[in-house]
Amino acid sequence: MKLAPFFLLGILSLGFLPKPSAQTTCPPTLVQLSAYVANDANSVTVALTCLSVEDVRYAIEYRFFLDDVSEMMLLPVANGRILLRLHLESIQHQFTIRSICSNNVETRGATFFLDFRDAMFDCPPPTDLVIETAGPEIAAFRWQGNSAADRYQVNYTPRNGLLQTSDTPVPSFVQALQPADVHTFEIRTICIQPGIASSVEVFSPAYRFSIVTVDDIKAFRLSCPELETIVDTAYVIQCTEHGDFGPDKDNFLFVHKPFCQPNATRSNTSVEQLLLSPNPVQHELYISYRLREPDWLGGDLLTAQGTIAQQWLPTQWHEVGDYRQVIATQDLPPGIYFLRLHNAYRILTQKVIKLP
Repeated sequence: MKLAPFFLLGILSLGFLPKPSAQTTCPPTLVQLSAYVANDANSVTVALTCLSVEDVRYAIEYRFFLDDVSEMMLLPVANGRILLRLHLESIQHQFTIRSICSNNVETRGATFFLDFRDAMFDCPPPTDLVIETAGPEIAAFRWQGNSAADRYQVNYTPRNGLLQTSDTPVPSFVQALQPADVHTFEIRTICIQPGIASSVEVFSPAYRFSIVTVDDIKAFRLSCPELETIVDTAYVIQCTEHGDFGPDKDNFLFVHKPFCQPNATRSNTSVEQLLLSPNPVQHELYISYRLREPDWLGGDLLTAQGTIAQQWLPTQWHEVGDYRQVIATQDLPPGIYFLRLHNAYRILTQKVIKLP
């Protein structure tokens, strides 16, 4: 498969404007990398911070790769902050904030990535990212500087466009946006470290995030799975026609899915197998599946009455290979459930028995 708090949402130009009525009743939120500590060559701890709202619980969906298999951990957030030790066997780390409300409604918020490719662990990445302006013509953001930085590198890639690289001596940046619907940024700290003969430049892990900007959704030529994939990995979303959605992915999809384009080229048999263990289950359900070809997949767990008890896999792009997920079931009432794994055209369903 192949993320200092936001003190006020008003600090962004991405305020929550009135939107058409949708199924989202649990407010999504933003998440920041607020601290980074390299304990030694094999250990990195990060702190993630989100904007907390009363009567809403939060969890971090942490994704990484072990032996080319995607792994996911769902970790509770206490008092708007969580400390997390990274699995450094993985190069890429994905963080998504989830809101969990008292009515059992769950929504996804902002997503960001840390990429350790060609990085030195002891060169700290930017922290406390604040997006001040996001589209449609310009993006402006700032972050917390650190004493190890000589300067910062900002990479900007519009979807289907060319990479643009810039250096800045200060922890802020303004980018004129190219005509595109997705704008991906990577910010790295450039540190100067002593070498054998002279000082050398080294790079921090990349702090990567995406801004989705849409003008006329009717010209947004994507299939629904493509649209969901883009939104699933976005940090914030803006639509000129319907307003600024911030991290509100579910409302954006609710408004824009009627304009998805059909995609008849995708196979409906990409999943080769789906295995569940143990079943019956008490505390944790292990889900394994294999893909024979790349595809967009999503998954959820339904009650016997057909309502969603848990979304265990937000729709996202999968490469060919074996995947494994673990979902917590200890808080589910005993009874019959149905686990689903689906692409755009086919739904695989298996019955799950939850024991007391």
